[in-house]
Amino acid sequence: MSLGLSASEPRSRSVDSGAPGRAWEQLIEARLRDSQAQEAAWAQALRQEARSEWKGWPSRKQEGWRFLSVRTLAETAFAEARVDEAEAQALVQAFESSFPGEGEYRIYLVGDRLCFGEGLPEGVALCALSSLTQRDEAEPTFSSPSDSLARLNTLLFREGLSLQVEAGREVALPIHLVQLAALSAKPLVFSPRVRLRLGRGTKLRFIETHWTLGANDENADSATGTRLSLTQLRNGVTQIEVGENACLEHFAQVRAAEGEGVFISTQVEQAGQSLYRAAHLVLGAAPARLDVQVRLRGEEAECEVAGLCAAKGQRSSHAHLYVEHIAPRCRSALRFRGIASERATCTFDGITRVWPAASKSEASQESHNLLLSEQATIHSKPHLEIETDEVSCSHGSTVGSLDEEQLFYLASRGIEADRARAILTWAFAQAPLSSASWLPFFPKIAQEAASFLGHEGEESA
Repeated sequence: MSLGLSASEPRSRSVDSGAPGRAWEQLIEARLRDSQAQEAAWAQALRQEARSEWKGWPSRKQEGWRFLSVRTLAETAFAEARVDEAEAQALVQAFESSFPGEGEYRIYLVGDRLCFGEGLPEGVALCALSSLTQRDEAEPTFSSPSDSLARLNTLLFREGLSLQVEAGREVALPIHLVQLAALSAKPLVFSPRVRLRLGRGTKLRFIETHWTLGANDENADSATGTRLSLTQLRNGVTQIEVGENACLEHFAQVRAAEGEGVFISTQVEQAGQSLYRAAHLVLGAAPARLDVQVRLRGEEAECEVAGLCAAKGQRSSHAHLYVEHIAPRCRSALRFRGIASERATCTFDGITRVWPAASKSEASQESHNLLLSEQATIHSKPHLEIETDEVSCSHGSTVGSLDEEQLFYLASRGIEADRARAILTWAFAQAPLSSASWLPFFPKIAQEAASFLGHEGEESA
């Protein structure tokens, strides 16, 4: 496989840390200076807008951040990660040894640099986001995100990736975007940025894998907000536009290493009669936070977002979803499950807003959660903001432990207690993953998720 890489650059760019709290400001200012010297006018303007909107790191006083402290990140002197060609090749080979690229088109984003395999189908255009010459090519039409971490990505991303599918195209095989990094011994920040556009009537299955090679068992996020050392931050943004009558099936998985904080923001805008169906798999990090924002701008647009967030040890996993019904007769469904064991924490925060003009909307939310120890913590908060009549909206949430009667039944069948718990946990976890059964490597994904949850039986194959 041939890799297309830009010219090799230094492995990292650091700044004089001074006081730890100043290091981020110095890193941002250095990136803005680079932008003024090297980038197109649209990119410079985009970064300056983000700079004016960047108010620093969020605090736990803000509603959306009550259960996750980022103080350690704010006070750590991170350097900007850069990946050379040799390291990119090694990471790609390591990934392909675990996930052979069969039955899919595959693209690699290593660190923040685009490298890709050959053979993308006709009608699919791929390039570095930084190579685009006009802002309307590079930025979706919806307003800039309100999340602080997404703004930080706008300030720091380098090349990024732009993927566009022509109108009327039905792509036969899934396109798999693999975002790779290796865990570093010193604090580094990765800022990958992706823009995907589907033309009118397009049909596509899109896979995102956020994968980190390496481990450091000495670093873990504390469920209680204790300030521990992190060696890496992955702060990614994916922006998606689904054209009129287009259909996108999207699977995204986070495979983080110990000592790595992962923040992934997915922003989706849908035109009329479009369908967006997504499944997210987050198996904990130190910490992991998933933000999904969907705007249903055209009439009769539909979105279905499912997910499994699981954490163990002292890790934490946080899912924040925000869906806006802007046009009439749209439908949305959110289905998430959370599993927390040992001293881990899981959070589900779902908001569905129905605008005044969005009459005859249908919206539902379900959050089901499983506590596997007395020390684990789960926060679940689905809620609705309805500003019009003639709607059908519902939400529900459950938090509980494994059913003692089911455990007793399995024990009566000669199954040991630990295995019985693993079987029931895996059965609980399978529902959100079932919507991604079209994945070429679905059996392996299911097996690794089951292994993470302690289930090694044949049912996970």
